[in-house]
Amino acid sequence: MNTPESALHKPRVLSGVNLFSRFRSHAFGVGRPFVGLACAGLLGCSLAHILPVDITGMWGWGVVVSSLALLAVLHASWPSRKPRAVIVFMAMVLVWIMWAQSRIPDVSNLRFREGQSIEVTGWIEGLSRSANGRLRWHVRTDTGWIRVLASEGVAEPGDRVRVRAVLFTPGRPVVPGAYDSAFHARFSGLQASGFRLESAITGRETGFAADLVRLRYGLSAHIQRRLPDETGGIAAALLTGDRSALDRDVIEILRSGGLGHILAISGLHMALLAGTVYGVARLVGAAIRPFGRAFDARYPAILCALVAALAYLVLTGASLPTQRAVIMTACLLGAVLVSRRALSMNALGLACVMILILAPHSVLSVGFQMSFAATGALIRAYELARPVVQARRWPIIVTLPGGVAFTSAIAGSATSVFSAFHFHHLAKTGFFANVLVMPIFSLIVMPVGFLALVLIPLGWDGPVFEVMGFGLRLCLSFARWTSGGEGVLIPIAAAPPWLLAGLSASVVWFLVVRGLRALIAPSLVFLVSVIIWFASTPPHLVITEEGVIVAQEDGNLWTSHPRQGRFARRVFAERAAVSETLSPAPQRCDASGCVYFLGQIRIARPSDMSVWFEDCERADILVLPQSLPDWRRQSCSARIIGVEERVTQGSLALWIRNDDIRDHVWVEDTRRYRIWAGAEERGRHSAQ
Repeated sequence: MNTPESALHKPRVLSGVNLFSRFRSHAFGVGRPFVGLACAGLLGCSLAHILPVDITGMWGWGVVVSSLALLAVLHASWPSRKPRAVIVFMAMVLVWIMWAQSRIPDVSNLRFREGQSIEVTGWIEGLSRSANGRLRWHVRTDTGWIRVLASEGVAEPGDRVRVRAVLFTPGRPVVPGAYDSAFHARFSGLQASGFRLESAITGRETGFAADLVRLRYGLSAHIQRRLPDETGGIAAALLTGDRSALDRDVIEILRSGGLGHILAISGLHMALLAGTVYGVARLVGAAIRPFGRAFDARYPAILCALVAALAYLVLTGASLPTQRAVIMTACLLGAVLVSRRALSMNALGLACVMILILAPHSVLSVGFQMSFAATGALIRAYELARPVVQARRWPIIVTLPGGVAFTSAIAGSATSVFSAFHFHHLAKTGFFANVLVMPIFSLIVMPVGFLALVLIPLGWDGPVFEVMGFGLRLCLSFARWTSGGEGVLIPIAAAPPWLLAGLSASVVWFLVVRGLRALIAPSLVFLVSVIIWFASTPPHLVITEEGVIVAQEDGNLWTSHPRQGRFARRVFAERAAVSETLSPAPQRCDASGCVYFLGQIRIARPSDMSVWFEDCERADILVLPQSLPDWRRQSCSARIIGVEERVTQGSLALWIRNDDIRDHVWVEDTRRYRIWAGAEERGRHSAQ
């Protein structure tokens, strides 16, 4: 067949439809139906929580139905398959948006006046620790739950209590772009936090949930008696989910060494449990010869592993990360049950779809992003490495350390981008710490800990817990060694919030496509996103809601009030990638107030409102402690940051360039259009 020369040299145009067609062929390819559905779910659920439009009302349903009908007509009338694939994908995204927004819970109806005491009746369903180590009760009420600071030994989990406390609704971010506690509160049912004034035990809660809570914290206390040193709190957190006994120094050591992930019950712990139970059950089934000859030992072993995973889920409190881990484990084991490859992108896609159906908001959580990034990267890496591994028989002295190092490198690389984005630092020694610690943790600590749990009713758990404690002490020794010294954490400046979309899209694209040539496009997206990240500039100045001025200049941090706004100052320093050590504030003060200098920018903070007009002529920014009428503001040449703006808009971040204010962002500018945000404003009711 003769081909015209012009056709041979015809340039290939890489249009948007062509790009999507390639993506669709990889995502919806033969044997991978859940991968494409998961991609649509990731996009739809993300848009559902950041779009300013709520489509769950009557008019929204009309728009959705009309859009789906239009897409159906276009799909039927379009002759080409490529645009039709785009239409189908858009329809799936629209359905996911509608589903995710319909799952946003209603605002709490707890009525109270902030800052004043209120009496609440409920039962203690959990314990935790505040940032400074104080004990907190999680009190379950009829409409949700509250969290209050309490004293040690006053009441136990499972007790019914009547608490008089001073409560506050979950606050907005302390600086623009920081963590928004209203998001967690809205989806977890948290109504308020505060501190206890007085309380009384009114009885014991009855029912399965209360019995389970008492069992969990009873096991935690038993484990801490078996391991009275710092390893007891770690063991209790790993086996029961009770983190209230964790030592703050231990948490900081593990975090600095890049090992903080081992404390959060996630896919790693669930995989170790399911893998241990599956291996033991399969060996036992195969050892019983009549059974092994009549049946395939894999199937009862899988059922045993699933039962163990569900029991572990219930015992540890069934938190959202643990539910996600169980779903992922069940999907992977289910693939083996139906004679499919367990570690596959399709099984991972099924797990993602199931999680998004149950909890669409989890797509915005760092745990969800890091879990699926690590698991997907490992599946993708082992798919590429399988020919090399199977080409020859490697000795165990090579496969064991090599496999651990390879796994740590791949999982660490996949999660590092999300860790840096959300936590604003990277651990220098994280790779080496994981290579040293994870074999001990995976082969000794967790399997032995699960065995000790089973042996508790028989009273044979003491020596087994000693072995677990030995493994934990060894892990802590390596963690201290790798996290010692200065500068173990590399500070990373905060990226623009919208940049997470580009980073996530490139990671998903990496995992979905097949072949080396197909990796060019996601590599470019990732590279451009990283360049934009490091080219972006953090704010130079933040004025907090309380009127505290925090600024950074040439890597030095200073504040107008060293004893106030400490949390906001720490968050600002982390996001600006500067040290929290304070430098002297460049200021000039007198009896009527102070003037602070940031380059050539003058920030006045008068303490006496009678002289505010004098600062109007000399200052660029005027931070007032009281309100000011609009007609008086118009006569002032300075930028006025009054108390009314700070109360309604939150903190203010400013960017300075060439000794001029180039940009500014209020806290409410970053969240006012989120349909889940404002739970504290809409749910705040003053007592009449």
